[in-house]
Amino acid sequence: AVVSTQSTGVMSANDRCSRRVTCNTLFYMIHSSKRMYDNVLKSNWDQLKLCTIVGNSFQSYVTHTTDSCLLRLVPHLFRSTDHSNEVELPKFVSYPNVFNNTVIINFLSSVESNEIFKSTFPVDSSQDEMEIIL
Repeated sequence: AVVSTQSTGVMSANDRCSRRVTCNTLFYMIHSSKRMYDNVLKSNWDQLKLCTIVGNSFQSYVTHTTDSCLLRLVPHLFRSTDHSNEVELPKFVSYPNVFNNTVIINFLSSVESNEIFKSTFPVDSSQDEMEIIL
């Protein structure tokens, strides 16, 4: 119902979640990769308060992945947890493993640009993290 009342459209090109927002924006990113989340954050780092994400829990990533790995592969995701609030969505009682890690993430403030985030983070694909989705 919300989508039908708003101006919506289909993106003409895959920007790999690097779209910079100009107004309050909801990103529906259920079970997206960590890098896609990081791209959204990187593109909007100085205006995070305009972004809301429905997706996987960033806190869960921080809890289950080493800091060094997150800083190397998804530094914005890792650092955003200090500026965000997560609200867990209700579980599907009949299917407890479906969307069991889904949250709504609001950002409490935007983060001032920082020299560390102005550069591109190289990723060594030989050390790429493997994701297992069950």
